[in-house]
Amino acid sequence: MTKINDGGPAFPSDRADREGMSLRDWFAGSASESDILRHQSKLRINNNCIYSPEECRYAYADAMLKARSANE
Repeated sequence: MTKINDGGPAFPSDRADREGMSLRDWFAGSASESDILRHQSKLRINNNCIYSPEECRYAYADAMLKARSANE
């Protein structure tokens, strides 16, 4: 099983006992409804499946992380 790239911590801390929210979770939670609907339509067209809003949030977050790593 491959590990999902979570982008590391969204809010890095200098304390080792506080890992916090991942960047993937931050991107997923920050996606607007229009972002999700647009991504849901794109996924449906490409895969001919219906995805839940939650699945689309994380697919959107994964796309954001991919775009971010392409620019590094």
